[in-house]
Amino acid sequence: MKTENQNYQLDKPEEYAENQMDVSVDKAAEKEKSAEKTGSRAGGRTGGKNGGKPSRAGAKPAPRQTPRTAGKGEGRTGKPAAAEKKPSRTAKAAELKGEGKPKVKIIPLGGLEQIGMNITAFEYEDTIVVVDCGLAFPTDDMLGIDLVIPDVTYLEKNIDKVKGFVITHGHEDHIGALPYILQKINVPVYGTKLTIGLIENKLKEHNLMKSTKRKVVKHGQSINLGCFRVEFIKINHSIADAAALAIFTPAGVIVHTGDFKVDYTPVFGDAFDLQRFAELGKKGVLALLSDSTNAIRPGFTASERTVGKTFDAIFAEHKNNRIIVATFASNVDRVQQIISSAYKYGRKVVVEGRSMVNVIGTASELGYINIPDGTLIEIDQLKNYPDEQTVLITTGSQGESMAALSRMASGMHRKVSIKPNDVVILSSTPIPGNEKAVSKVINELSMKGVEVITQDTHVSGHACQEEIKLIYSLLHPRFALPVHGEYRHLVANRSIALSMGIPKENILIMSSGDVVEISEDSCRVAEHVQASGILVDGLGVGDVGNIVLRDRQNLAQNGIIIVVLTLEKYSNQLLAGPDIVSRGFVYVRESEDLMDDARQVVDDAVADCLDRHVSDWGKMKSKVKAAVAILAEDLVEVYAKRQAAEGFKYSPDTPWQREFEENFDYTETDDQLNAVEDIKKDMESGKVMDRLVCGDVGYGKTEVAIRAAFKTIQDGKQVAYLVPTTILAQQHYSTFVKRMADYPVQIELLNRFRTAKEQKQTIKNLETGMADIVIGTHRLLSKDVKFKDLGLIIVDEEQRFGVAHKEKLKRIKENVNVLTLTATPIPRTLHMSLSGIRDMSLLEEPPEERMPVQTFVMESNEQFITDAIHRELARGGQVYYLHNRIDNIFEVAAKLQKLVPEARIQYAHGRMSERELEGIMADFIEGETDVLVCTTIIETGLDIPNVNTIIIQDADKMGLSQLYQLRGRVGRSNRTSYAYFMYKKNKVLQEVAEKRLQTIREFTEFGSGFKIAMRDLEIRGAGSLLGAEQHGHMETVGYDMYCKLLDEAVCKLKGIEKEESFETSVDINVNAYIPEYYIENEEQRLEIYKKISVINDVDGFYDVQEEIEDRFGTMPKAVQTLLDVALMKADAHGLGIISIAEKQKNVIVTFKADAKVDTAKITKLLTEKNSPYMFTAAVEPYITIKMADKQNALDCVKNFIQNLNEVES
Repeated sequence: MKTENQNYQLDKPEEYAENQMDVSVDKAAEKEKSAEKTGSRAGGRTGGKNGGKPSRAGAKPAPRQTPRTAGKGEGRTGKPAAAEKKPSRTAKAAELKGEGKPKVKIIPLGGLEQIGMNITAFEYEDTIVVVDCGLAFPTDDMLGIDLVIPDVTYLEKNIDKVKGFVITHGHEDHIGALPYILQKINVPVYGTKLTIGLIENKLKEHNLMKSTKRKVVKHGQSINLGCFRVEFIKINHSIADAAALAIFTPAGVIVHTGDFKVDYTPVFGDAFDLQRFAELGKKGVLALLSDSTNAIRPGFTASERTVGKTFDAIFAEHKNNRIIVATFASNVDRVQQIISSAYKYGRKVVVEGRSMVNVIGTASELGYINIPDGTLIEIDQLKNYPDEQTVLITTGSQGESMAALSRMASGMHRKVSIKPNDVVILSSTPIPGNEKAVSKVINELSMKGVEVITQDTHVSGHACQEEIKLIYSLLHPRFALPVHGEYRHLVANRSIALSMGIPKENILIMSSGDVVEISEDSCRVAEHVQASGILVDGLGVGDVGNIVLRDRQNLAQNGIIIVVLTLEKYSNQLLAGPDIVSRGFVYVRESEDLMDDARQVVDDAVADCLDRHVSDWGKMKSKVKAAVAILAEDLVEVYAKRQAAEGFKYSPDTPWQREFEENFDYTETDDQLNAVEDIKKDMESGKVMDRLVCGDVGYGKTEVAIRAAFKTIQDGKQVAYLVPTTILAQQHYSTFVKRMADYPVQIELLNRFRTAKEQKQTIKNLETGMADIVIGTHRLLSKDVKFKDLGLIIVDEEQRFGVAHKEKLKRIKENVNVLTLTATPIPRTLHMSLSGIRDMSLLEEPPEERMPVQTFVMESNEQFITDAIHRELARGGQVYYLHNRIDNIFEVAAKLQKLVPEARIQYAHGRMSERELEGIMADFIEGETDVLVCTTIIETGLDIPNVNTIIIQDADKMGLSQLYQLRGRVGRSNRTSYAYFMYKKNKVLQEVAEKRLQTIREFTEFGSGFKIAMRDLEIRGAGSLLGAEQHGHMETVGYDMYCKLLDEAVCKLKGIEKEESFETSVDINVNAYIPEYYIENEEQRLEIYKKISVINDVDGFYDVQEEIEDRFGTMPKAVQTLLDVALMKADAHGLGIISIAEKQKNVIVTFKADAKVDTAKITKLLTEKNSPYMFTAAVEPYITIKMADKQNALDCVKNFIQNLNEVES
């Protein structure tokens, strides 16, 4: 290929090399002056026999022409750009054979029928170019959903064709889904400077910077992507650097406006490049995809500069008030005008809200916003200035519940409190669907005496009718395809196109998923592909569907957990189940594992009861209640003491504290700063602190603890730092000594690495107060260790300490602050934090450039082990090889040495002498050893960035938290790291072990420690809250019932009345079941059984009945009877009936002892003539119903309930 084809100038923008598939970027267009000089609108086609020479008329090629007058010079439309230089072979062949003209596919995968989630694919032969990749925000009924991203199944199926994402501008509804989609479709991303800058912020958060190619394109430049050339054209919008796209295709030129308005006086940059649009129109445009958002609004959209005048007027009028302005984070021009007004009136500016800070930071770095020196201050400095000298620019203009403005309005913001004299400017209009949320925020602000200003504080970034008409008149498109808006907006855009002379048959309103085929003379929907929204919530993408959403809506009012099992009537033998359904509590991908494990817990509980011939559910609960009551009493007593105890009130931060924190070598995450602030508030409040800091491995928990320790010793108190292993104690000791080297702090170490003499001296220093901080293992809990004035206990890797250690800790911590650090809290600790007994701070933000550990679960394989070690050593790294048996660890190390003879291998275990183990670990840390064969002594806290491969033998024998902690020993650098969990070849894994390994493989992303702990809490239950007393109780009734009983016991001790729940059992002889021939699929049959089991009123009865008949046809009598029994049971439960049992010719209906039944009604039924009812007084009174001949028990009970409800007392 000739050089001139690789560096063509944009005075002939339609000429480009067909094989230049990737990222050739052209220089700015010179408005095609040479083409204008020739006076020709349609030149001859290049290529063919002329070898690319100019046409006979002397005109330069005009590939922007559409095929309508291809090369004949008959009008504005001519041959398309992409076919100009060298038409594709397929297109040529089709033309020669007369099989038709090139057809380009336009496939909107989102952005229609709604505001948001904009993404459109353009396809021709082996090329797909995707324009934008945005997200949508959840609607009110999407409970628990964070955001919605487009379904790109079509792109995944055609991934080899996808050449790149071309982005029009940097709003969330155009770039927000990229971090999720790029993980599936990793292709280059093209955009303008600011757009790429905002995208890079998102890529950093998702650790995709290294794997994603980005290319900055200037306005007027073009990129070649397969069969297409895409030109970026300057437009105006509510964010700088927005672009329209001219896509030159083999079928013709397609213009995509992106989001636009025509602003002749923009705040930043040039005005709309209308001249380029006019030039495209002269050459011929095949189709226009135009922004429709404001198509229902007449006239023109006002210039952004008009808002600046409004701000000046408001600032001038409110010189004695603090001003808070809420606007979109991405509206850089708006923020610029706020800052300009603030500077003009001598005010300092605070930017609040994470997205606002990120966007403004990026815009400032790239030169899209000008902030005068000394104008911008940190939010912590706000208190140093009078209110009338400050302005807050914040997020939350759409009423988002967790945005900064909403938190200020509700009084939940940590650093800003709303004052009656404040003035709040809402510089936006509500997006459709957000009106209620915005109104709520305005009301909350108004109730606090705030003046809220909304008049003339916002102009739209979208074009109104007259601007859309202008674009149509400049481009003269043959086909109009309205985009970006709800259906009413698209219809309004169609009306505009009709008014501009475009024939009705040439206007097409598309739907998401339509495949539109367009050529020079046709435009039609050819087929439809999958295109819906993928729901994203906390744990994953696409895990939640409509069924779980519906369940969550029900759960918001009526949560439910059901255990279903079948016992044989007389022998009490378990016939089926137990089966558990937890509606709305779990994610789809987790539910199977969770339900299986929970079912095992219930199964064990039932088996235990049946082994002891306890078959009555009430007795099962009663047995556990006694034990739980004692436990709850202890719980309330201990924590009541802690609540009542007067703690030490620490002083505010000293200059030393601030200096110490500023000397930290790394940039803290927001979560770290929030945790430190929470701890300081606890310490300065005077209450006794008991806080859990939960953060993934390497997320900075130690630094949080160091700052708490430093604050403690500033007031003359001592700190005890408790760790589970000697190696971890040594490492933390080194960290503390290094961090506090410049300060007069005495730090001691107490573990088995220290000599008896050294330990004795340390204990003496603690008792006399000479030692400020001591770091040690459980040796700290010995009786001979005494403190002069202990102020803080820090417990690291809490899950490694047993009940006995905690019992010792309990003796000394009644009025001492406690800070617990862990990545995977044990279920008891997590339960206490979630229930409010302890405070909790979460560290969820990963450090910069940290990458998730690649996790593999497999059979043990020597060749694979050898290859894994070779790969790590080849990149200069080190390897952990975990073998948790001391008796043959030497043999394993020797075997590895034979497999990898060039590697330097050592082994280590806990029975080695202190000096030997210390030397081995020092060699490994310093890189003198390549492979360390070891036991689980490395499990906690070791931080060696160069170790990025871990191989674990017999992983099936380890616990879930242990596996997670071990995996956390690698992945502490910016390299890709690997964890291999292996089990013996041909070994059949136990079910529990298999589930553990499946879980550890599933949770690989950052922050998984907390999620694993949550699953552990659900599977194992809350565990012992204070000691070992309740061991086994939870197995009797299962976790959910156990927590329920505990809650009841605590309420009783606190004097809170709580009505006891109960079950209604039904034991009657009726033919009630679902036949296999009626519902053949076993899963569907079980699903219907579950739905029938939760019927609780007549409405639910009819809902289930209609669903069954709708899905499976007319119901057999047995199914109808089953429904009748379920409704009868629900009605009986409402009357306080605990059991219904058929015995010979009678039915026994037993009531609760405290059933709230109208005794007058019962009396009236009993005294009626020929009454079949007989009453028996007892602790649990019951009524015997004598059945008539040929009457079944079901009808008998239904009649009784009906009579009881109808009779007048």
